[in-house]
Amino acid sequence: MTPWRSAIAQWSEPRRERWGRRANELEAQGLSWLAAEERAFEELEHAPEMPEVIKPDGSPKGRPAQATMGFLFGRASRKPI
Repeated sequence: MTPWRSAIAQWSEPRRERWGRRANELEAQGLSWLAAEERAFEELEHAPEMPEVIKPDGSPKGRPAQATMGFLFGRASRKPI
């Protein structure tokens, strides 16, 4: 396991989702999945935590997070998150 993956495991779910989306963007630009994940980590490692946006009715804005530990570490699915 790469050392940065243990750090990602400690991140909040919204932050892991943000990392996963960025890694997907980098992979779509031509990086290998491993290089994309590592670069996304480097970009977000010291970035501030983004606050969760709540709609006026009290529910979270957007779709539910899909970045699960199985996806992040098992690579069971190559679907974008």
